[in-house]
Amino acid sequence: MSKQIPGILSFIKEVSKSNTKMQYSTMNALQGVRKQLGDVEVNELLEWISTIDPQTRHRDISRKRRENTGDWFLRTEQFLKWRDYSQGSDESFENTILGVYGIPGAGKSVIFSFIVDHIQTAFESENEYCITWL
Repeated sequence: MSKQIPGILSFIKEVSKSNTKMQYSTMNALQGVRKQLGDVEVNELLEWISTIDPQTRHRDISRKRRENTGDWFLRTEQFLKWRDYSQGSDESFENTILGVYGIPGAGKSVIFSFIVDHIQTAFESENEYCITWL
């Protein structure tokens, strides 16, 4: 089993790279759609795709979240690389999007809600920051 671990880790890394590229392509496509349709039409399109309001869902999850849930995530290599990239200290394309993956019910939404709250608190005094989620 231990001989298989490097191969498994390599496979996971390749899948992660592919997923990051796919997310980047999706963002580019959405930007293209925004240019063609305009913000109102894009918002209508996104509402048609999902009737769940992300901000309402975030508030609901945030209220239900237990104290200190997600603190561990702020220390992960994935988050630190993403944070450092957003502060301009890393040039790697792979760190432009923070992806949280897992099976249904694993807690992805809870972790993401925690990250949103953390960023809002960390940048509260700054006038320029943007948080986007789909």
